Amino acid sequence: MDTENVHCCGSFSERANLDKWIERLQSTGMKLTAPRQAILEYLHNQSHPITNREIYNGISNDCDLASVYRSISLFIKIGFVQQFDFGDGIARFELVEPGSHSHHHHIICNVCSKVIELDHCFPDSLSETIAKHTGFTQITHKLEFFGLCSNCK
Repeated sequence: MDTENVHCCGSFSERANLDKWIERLQSTGMKLTAPRQAILEYLHNQSHPITNREIYNGISNDCDLASVYRSISLFIKIGFVQQFDFGDGIARFELVEPGSHSHHHHIICNVCSKVIELDHCFPDSLSETIAKHTGFTQITHKLEFFGLCSNCK
């Protein structure tokens, strides 16, 4: 899968260094096992969401596939990882910074599966309008865009 990043807010290169992620994990009371550290490190080095299988293939000497699934589930539960669905039925995962830097979208090529990360988002006024018309509060959203990249058009 080819990837590219288009940022306007926080960026992949601005992510906390790996030591900060390890400190955050330990501050939750969770043990830093060798598989968890390997998975954190591998995710930290990725610039786009990846599958459990891709994680396993990247660190297979450090743990088994079941450990990858368990660790990713734990990381989602404690807010370290966000799950993405690119419409193909395959779950993908990405480390997320706490706060506003974690919110971003992707555009995915329908032919070659190239992923471009976008930090651009809707203005807050859209959420406010939706809240006003529906009575909902604490509105969030997940949105992925699909199309043809410049190489596939």
